[in-house]
Amino acid sequence: PSAPPAVLPSETEQPRWSLEFLDQFLSGEQGREGSAQAGAAVYAKARCSACHKMESQGGGFGPDLTSINRRFTRTEVLESILFPSHVISDQYATKKVITKNGEIYTGVVVKTSKGIAVRVNENKEFMIPDEEIEELAPSKVSAMPAGLLDELSPTEIRDLMCYLGYVPEDKRTADQPTTLRR
Repeated sequence: PSAPPAVLPSETEQPRWSLEFLDQFLSGEQGREGSAQAGAAVYAKARCSACHKMESQGGGFGPDLTSINRRFTRTEVLESILFPSHVISDQYATKKVITKNGEIYTGVVVKTSKGIAVRVNENKEFMIPDEEIEELAPSKVSAMPAGLLDELSPTEIRDLMCYLGYVPEDKRTADQPTTLRR
């Protein structure tokens, strides 16, 4: 009951790049080249490491991206970046905390001995003592902000996907060993 409703994002929430465009670009000729090294620079430019770990580098606020290519398809990852509030894992679900003096904090809530810690983007955390809490309610908004790919070019997005371990389709088949039939 606390999960977001299963509806597609509305027209007003559309990012600069559509999922269909990015899938088509990454499957096309321009998407067949890519550089994990250039993708590392894009990862830094987009500030992904502020919340996500890759190998042993980065923050631990969001999911570890080290082996994301083994858990999710490229399309699923792109969809999660384009529409971060569409599907939110229970592990990273956010809550809205309303204090008795009317302040509202939205983020991942962690119960502590001193009250509630509300973790928001880029590892910012607010401590709220139990006696100051008026209401604690589920939020349908992800801690991951929308629009993260809007400032990137399709080529940068391609390189970012290479950095995350998504090998362009023609390279995938070229690198796989062939088997002989007898």
